[in-house]
Amino acid sequence: MSTDIDFSLVKRYFHISLEGMEHPLVEVEGTDLLDGGKLLPVLESGGRLVRATGLELPVSFAGMTLCNLCAVSLIFIVQHNRMPDLSLSNLTFQLESHGDHAHLGFKIKEARYKDVPDKPGPEREAFIMREWEPFIRESVAPAIETIAGCAGLKPELVWGQFGAHMLRVKGMIAEMEKGEEALARLEHDYRVLTETVPADWFNRRRNPFPHRPRFVESPYRPGEQWMIRSACCMYYCREGGEKCFNCPRLTPDEREAMRESIMAKSV
Repeated sequence: MSTDIDFSLVKRYFHISLEGMEHPLVEVEGTDLLDGGKLLPVLESGGRLVRATGLELPVSFAGMTLCNLCAVSLIFIVQHNRMPDLSLSNLTFQLESHGDHAHLGFKIKEARYKDVPDKPGPEREAFIMREWEPFIRESVAPAIETIAGCAGLKPELVWGQFGAHMLRVKGMIAEMEKGEEALARLEHDYRVLTETVPADWFNRRRNPFPHRPRFVESPYRPGEQWMIRSACCMYYCREGGEKCFNCPRLTPDEREAMRESIMAKSV
């Protein structure tokens, strides 16, 4: 990674940057995500900020910051042919309040990267696999297990969200990168992530990234299709909370009732 890389996109959407958040309420070492005793008070603080009714919501949010690290890694290797060092030892985990919601993310301590072979093929795939293995095995997977475990919850609460989230990231990259070479790298690297990375790197029976999407029409913009989440984000687990319109836990009748309610309010 180099300071000449534009971090504005990943800072805006994933709250990951070299300078970090402007006014973090909580900061802990990235490696503290592997220590349940240090992490639990952070989750409880985050829960209070968003008026959570339990630890499901802060666990979901904190866990998904690890998926965001994977997303940022994919973005940089596709756009810049550079593999960033996003290991926990090179990160500071941050929590920032924004009134009715909170941002969770990371400050990168030192700009470090490795150049990725620029042509899709065996050499690029081998490089990505070699670099992603310790990243997933030593940072992403154990941190998710700790985040969920210290709250008495199952890691699947987090892992289940990875598929649709990364597919949305792929779509975001495709919209920004119109060149044939970049799109070829995107297809290649996404395929490596979803089809080649083995399940045991995640301490699971299956890789969490492959996802067959389902869509529902937006209640706000007729004709626009929204991807149904691969798992619930738990945002309804807060005072006065309700499920998202694209939540997979909604029954067809519940979704239709929500659509009618949203459309009635917009009239």
